[in-house]
Amino acid sequence: MSIFQTLFHAHLPIHATRRPIPAPTTGGYRQSPPRTAQDILREAEAYLRLFHQERGLSPLCHERLAHVQAEIERTGTYWQTSDELADGAKIAWRNNTRCIGRLHWHSLHVRDRRHLESEEEIFAALVDHLRFATNGGKIRSTMTIFAPTTPGQPGVRIWNPNTHQPKKG
Repeated sequence: MSIFQTLFHAHLPIHATRRPIPAPTTGGYRQSPPRTAQDILREAEAYLRLFHQERGLSPLCHERLAHVQAEIERTGTYWQTSDELADGAKIAWRNNTRCIGRLHWHSLHVRDRRHLESEEEIFAALVDHLRFATNGGKIRSTMTIFAPTTPGQPGVRIWNPNTHQPKKG
């Protein structure tokens, strides 16, 4: 039986949705405070300088920063390229001093799935993530990234007993 069939027939309460979820049902998950466009731009600039420096592309940084600044001014946020996203995930793992597995940061497989919208697409991506990461028993460090919450558009939330424990009583 395939992973998809196993999960489908298990009737587990697994839900992947892009519908907004009211704050009281977050079960204690920390909600980030609203950030200003200046905060976002400052963080983007610091990261993009690091990204371009580590890749030896410093001359291209100014052009990318101008594009990001315009996008933040227009939308209140910006969309990282797939390369920026993958490198950012790897750098975060590399720089996490509390993680004993961080020595393997360079082998992290980052899968950009921000374009997926329907529950069916997201579920299929989750099943594919499990299949890819478990790799027939030879585990691969894998991160699959779905669309974040943006102004006017809720991000993907995945609720299941392993990732969400509602408060009792």
